Amino acid sequence: MQGFQLRRINPFQGLMIDAAVWRDAHEYHRDHMRLHNLALHGWGIVNGLGISQEGRENTLLIEPGIGIDPAGNFIVVVEPHVHRIESRGAGTVYLVLQFREVPDGPTQSGLDGVGPRTHILEAYQVQERDRLPKDAYLELARVDYDPSRGPIALPADPQHPGPNELDLRFRVPLGGATRAEELRLPSQRRADQLLAAPREGRSGVLEVGLGVHAGPGWDQHLSGLRSLAHELEAAIGRSVRTVDALALSEADRAEVVYLAGHGPLGLGAPELTGLRRLVDQGGLVVAEGCADGPAGEAGAEEFKASFNDLARKLGRFPVEVKRGHPLLVAWHHFAQPPLACRASARVVADAGLVYCEADYGCAWQGGPMDRPLSRGTIRDALEFGVNLALYRPAGQ
Repeated sequence: MQGFQLRRINPFQGLMIDAAVWRDAHEYHRDHMRLHNLALHGWGIVNGLGISQEGRENTLLIEPGIGIDPAGNFIVVVEPHVHRIESRGAGTVYLVLQFREVPDGPTQSGLDGVGPRTHILEAYQVQERDRLPKDAYLELARVDYDPSRGPIALPADPQHPGPNELDLRFRVPLGGATRAEELRLPSQRRADQLLAAPREGRSGVLEVGLGVHAGPGWDQHLSGLRSLAHELEAAIGRSVRTVDALALSEADRAEVVYLAGHGPLGLGAPELTGLRRLVDQGGLVVAEGCADGPAGEAGAEEFKASFNDLARKLGRFPVEVKRGHPLLVAWHHFAQPPLACRASARVVADAGLVYCEADYGCAWQGGPMDRPLSRGTIRDALEFGVNLALYRPAGQ
């Protein structure tokens, strides 16, 4: 919007109202809305618009959702949209979403006969392209496609997709901290980022559940979760209750579900249904693999792989949390996720799912028995845990 200047009608008695004046009057309000969207919110995917496989070969299902494009237009997808990849040649395929205006309503006779339609429908268009458009768009996915290698599939590792695997790393989520947000004090951020108000229909108690699954080590961090609950209560002045053994088929009993383990997650259809219900209703799942088990680092990596499988089944594709992400400023301010019990502090998130590689749950209880952590490391982990418990994606 460089060089953009708002211009509105100057009304006075006797002003001639024709189509051009009427159009200018409405364009002023539309331009004002676009400027508001970009200046105060930014652009990107607000919520939804996830991608899953529809069932037929090379056919994708785009979930309903809302986005704001780089021109400030709202793009609303109200129903699931099915798109079949039609490309027949090898190369990068881009799947993009664009705002479109479509004439709608009845036609009306004008001076020269049948005139234009009476309304404009603000719609969208899903395009499959071999290069990104020059006008405003939101990228949904891309794929390094080679028809000779078989059909397109969801990525086994969302951070390292291979040939013919959907690449979701270039999706832009709305909600990165703006300069105005960075200038606000934590106490000023509380009203809109604390989430002190519970989800609709809940009491004033924040419930954090430790999810039970069939894999090993699900209760590995129970005492750590209890320590986090005390930290949360002190920070937000709201009662926090831990559900020590939450059946995942009833995951939506809590607002936050914490999953841990030192081996693969053990989840059946009832557990998947419960977790889906939780995240679809605006709840949060935080998961961590623990290396302080019989299998060591291998066990933590097995847990991570099974979490990636869970994310795919829920239609989520977590991407790395980087500086400015709302998770890093949900209560305490971090430039990046802090280290804890493992060599990596990488955190990925998408639409109600968060995975942490640092193993904060172990740090909340002081670290492994044979490797106690420093007070500073424990404090960082607890403060970041507060952020995890209070974080919700934009629009939830």
